[in-house]
Amino acid sequence: MGANVNEMSGLLATMGAGTKAAGASNAASAQQASLGYQASVAANNAIIAQDKASITQDNGQIAVQNQDLKTAQTFGMQRAGLAANGVDLGSGSANDILTSTTMMGARDADQLQTNAMREAWGYSTQAADDTNNAKALTSMQSSINPTNAGLTSLMGSASPLSSAWRTFNTATNGATS
Repeated sequence: MGANVNEMSGLLATMGAGTKAAGASNAASAQQASLGYQASVAANNAIIAQDKASITQDNGQIAVQNQDLKTAQTFGMQRAGLAANGVDLGSGSANDILTSTTMMGARDADQLQTNAMREAWGYSTQAADDTNNAKALTSMQSSINPTNAGLTSLMGSASPLSSAWRTFNTATNGATS
């Protein structure tokens, strides 16, 4: 009966060590997969942020063109109105009005361009951050080795298994090895 208990104890210890090693390997595989997924998400976020930067720059150019058209329309309407009233367009208040319209339109267009550039820069910076994050996660993923995790776990179980083996061997053979 004593041999059976010792045999069972050794068998359970061996099975426990194997299960623990398999669990460590599976946990490492799961962590590796999770890091891979996170890296993919970060890489996709970088692509999206860079696309937003490009779209913002394009929208900024369109806004500047629209502002230039609006300014030209206002300038034309003012010029036509002043000329229709017989006002000399080359001097005095009429010239000041037309110059002011041109200057304010250019200032508004410049502000639209500056705002678009700032927003695009923010998206580009986010894209760079996301790219770096993806690289870091990929590096972490590649540093994980599920096989090594299982073997390390198994090695940690070697001392208890050795004791269980000695007990089993003594019980079955009547001698120590």
